[in-house]
Amino acid sequence: MDETMQKLGHYLEQTLLPERAPRRAAEKYLESMEGQAGYGALLLQAMSQDVFPPHIRQQCAVTFKNYIKRNWEADDGGFGKICEADRTTIKNSIVDMMVRVPEQIQAQLSEAIAIIGKHDFTSGKWDSLLPHLVAQFQSGDFHVINGVLRTAHPLFKRYRHEMKSDKLWTEIQYVLDNLAIPLTQLFHGTLELVKVHKDRDSQRTLFGSLVLIVKLFYSLNCQEHPDIFAEHMDKWFVPFFELLALPENPHLGADDEDAPGILEDLKTQILESVCMFALKYDDDFEKYYGKYVEVTWGLLVQTGLDLRSDQMVSVAMKFLSSVARIPGRKELFAAPETLQAICEKVIVPNMTFRESDEQLFEDDWEEYVRRDHEGADVDTRRRGATDLVRGLCQHFEDAVSTIFSGYIGHLLQQYAQDPANNWKQKDAAIFLVTSLAVKGEVMGKGATKTSDFVNIVDFFGTNIVPDLQREEVDSQPVLKADAIKFVITFRNILTKEQHAAILPLVARHLTSKSQVVMSYAAVCIERCLLLKPEGVPLFTAAEVGGMAQALLTNLFAAMETPGNEENEYIMKAILRTVSTGKEVVVPLMPVVTDALSRKMMIVAKNPGRARFNHYLFEVMSCGIRHTVGTNPSMVSMFEERLIPAFQEMLTQDVVEFQPYVFQIMAQMLEVHKVGDVAGPYQALFPFLVQPPLWESGVNSAPLVRLLQAYVEKGGSGILADGKLLEALLGIFQRLISTRTYDHEGFNLLNTLVESLPAAMMEPYIPQCFSLCFARLTRNKTTKFMRGMLEFVCLLVGKFGGSGVIKIVDAIQANLFSMMCKRFLGEVEAIPNDVSRKTVTVGLTKLLTETPEMHSQYAELWPLVITALYRYAFEAEDGGDEDEETYLEQLESGGYKASFNKLAFAGHRDHDPFAAIDNAQLYFATQLHGAGIQQLAPKIPQELQPAIVKVLQQAGLSV
Repeated sequence: MDETMQKLGHYLEQTLLPERAPRRAAEKYLESMEGQAGYGALLLQAMSQDVFPPHIRQQCAVTFKNYIKRNWEADDGGFGKICEADRTTIKNSIVDMMVRVPEQIQAQLSEAIAIIGKHDFTSGKWDSLLPHLVAQFQSGDFHVINGVLRTAHPLFKRYRHEMKSDKLWTEIQYVLDNLAIPLTQLFHGTLELVKVHKDRDSQRTLFGSLVLIVKLFYSLNCQEHPDIFAEHMDKWFVPFFELLALPENPHLGADDEDAPGILEDLKTQILESVCMFALKYDDDFEKYYGKYVEVTWGLLVQTGLDLRSDQMVSVAMKFLSSVARIPGRKELFAAPETLQAICEKVIVPNMTFRESDEQLFEDDWEEYVRRDHEGADVDTRRRGATDLVRGLCQHFEDAVSTIFSGYIGHLLQQYAQDPANNWKQKDAAIFLVTSLAVKGEVMGKGATKTSDFVNIVDFFGTNIVPDLQREEVDSQPVLKADAIKFVITFRNILTKEQHAAILPLVARHLTSKSQVVMSYAAVCIERCLLLKPEGVPLFTAAEVGGMAQALLTNLFAAMETPGNEENEYIMKAILRTVSTGKEVVVPLMPVVTDALSRKMMIVAKNPGRARFNHYLFEVMSCGIRHTVGTNPSMVSMFEERLIPAFQEMLTQDVVEFQPYVFQIMAQMLEVHKVGDVAGPYQALFPFLVQPPLWESGVNSAPLVRLLQAYVEKGGSGILADGKLLEALLGIFQRLISTRTYDHEGFNLLNTLVESLPAAMMEPYIPQCFSLCFARLTRNKTTKFMRGMLEFVCLLVGKFGGSGVIKIVDAIQANLFSMMCKRFLGEVEAIPNDVSRKTVTVGLTKLLTETPEMHSQYAELWPLVITALYRYAFEAEDGGDEDEETYLEQLESGGYKASFNKLAFAGHRDHDPFAAIDNAQLYFATQLHGAGIQQLAPKIPQELQPAIVKVLQQAGLSV
């Protein structure tokens, strides 16, 4: 092994160390290697080296996948780290490498191929991939075949969620032309081999192949039902039926008896496909409904309550629920004895609180809450049973409600006879009531419509409130959790008086020893404080302020209990208390900020929980927003408590927190008066322009906002050292070279133009234009042209059109004309309100105050006024997204290893023309003042009526 390979192995091993410092050093070293030619090939070579132990080869595969993930997309400005020669080498060798390595490494390489394929396969840069993969089907080696199938699955899985388009369907059709027949042949060939090879290893390998084949079948059918599959339905759905009917096979079980075996996985995947066909291709699936409802019913009745079958059972119930909702298929369930049997033999058993559920409740509260929490997307038996109840109620609500009313009454009676031992009966009753009662709900919003057959308020008063009123907060914790969850689910149905009475009872349960109960109490507080019936907050800021001290004390105390140190539900409840209490909670903010700062420093040692971390910084941001909104001088209180901690985290290179730190520092600095950039801010500024900090794209947006605050508040004073200004312009150059962050480059440049003296910026403006034109030539996008148009209009608005024309034409004769024609012809709209105002003011000044527009560039005048009217008068006003909407979108999309904007930090929509109150009126006034009679002939005839209307609305004579 040569020295380079030994060194690579050493650093790969270091990345597995638990200690943060050496691990980060190794990670940084490997990241620094990513720009070197041959690095990807070196990683591939290391994976195949038997001299490395398995864990190093596995880590090498993970490192390679992440390297591809970060660097493959080279078209973002044309400056990807992986050179073309390395790309070709990787693509030529990765498939052959993938089929030779162990399964764990195969999985990582398959993901890497999918990432490469997302960019190159879809754009025609890797035409050899699919034929190369399909050719492996003929090898007869199922280690190779399964490797190919594992690779194809993530490559085509995106068809399940991508928006329909002609381009996508063209790609799918190409895949079908090459893959559909070989896949069908492989499916049937594998089924035949299953009948022949009965030994354990062969059975596990072949059934594993079937699982992957069915996953591919699902992906290839989910956009449309292709003719090639529609014409051969029996070739798939007859074997699917037979596979669903297979008895248990001891060879196919998992090593963990609680984990699904290969046969359970296969049946689950088949049921997913069957369910999709029932929902999307009803007519094509018509002849199969009866058989599949029968086999699914049999599967559910025969399957026990063991954990390994949970997902299969959940999907099976989802299929029955889907069929029950289809009007033309309801007769399959219409017989009273059928409904009775489904309720008795399928739904009730699968709503039972099992011993395994109890164990999960006690030993793994996070997983329990994750599965059971409102809006969770996890397939569980209870969720499947609930969906089946609601599916049946679509057409048989009266009959189903009657059946379950008897069960609910019987279960509650059993509980009343022996509450200590029969608490599971009440748990089931509450779950049944909830399943029956909810007829309409919005994800994360609770029930919005309830059944007429269930009296929610009566059940709440009789069976829920007593559990919450009981003094012992630790007695019967499952029922306590059920009761709180009931309040969460039906919070829109309960009155304000009921909420006011129940909220203190729920808050008491923050002291519970059960982490599930404690977490549900926090969720309930958070969701109830957020209630806005008819758009009006249920609790006023003053009312929340009256509860805030008690709530915050209990919430922070709960977060100090073992196991809850990073409980995201508690931190979100703290956020909600501060955000709804607004200025009323300002007196509490010093204590809250101290607690948050201490927590931040503890979490920074190992910042692993993304949601908790986000809410932690949201509370800081929210507190700053409401506090300085009423008293700007209070910003110093936050700075004294937070900046020392921020400095320490930046020194320790806690990269996960850097984007949050920069956002909050910007938020605080924006409160300062112009000229007030001293102390820690002054000391930090040179650090912020260092190139290593900008290597991570996630820092770009928050860092630009922070630098804008520095420039706006510090002006020429902060940039007295010319090297710092040049460093900022270097950052601008770096940002505009990428499609992802080019708009941030213009944000920075525009702030420099607006905040610095003209004499200070003037020497650099020609070079800025040259860089922009170079980027346009290399990689034109509408977003970039929109950003450049705003920059030009800002220059015109601040310094006059003649100066801008002179600068641009000095680069190339008549370049200003070419630029205007290109921008104004291709940029259809300006979506941002402040940007639209900037463009309107700039173009107005160009039309009315620039002599060249009436001489050498007179031909541009009609084009400019037409574009100006389109931008200023035909665009819709951009609506402001509130904080709660943003947080909901962030949660539903998931927290990523990318920039997550703090909702309460707001956004910097600084108006460079704040002195102009109304840009539309400004246009009308300036146009009229410039001599409308003389200018009228220049206005395109089709635009004249609109301009007349604009002038008349402004009260100006025409």
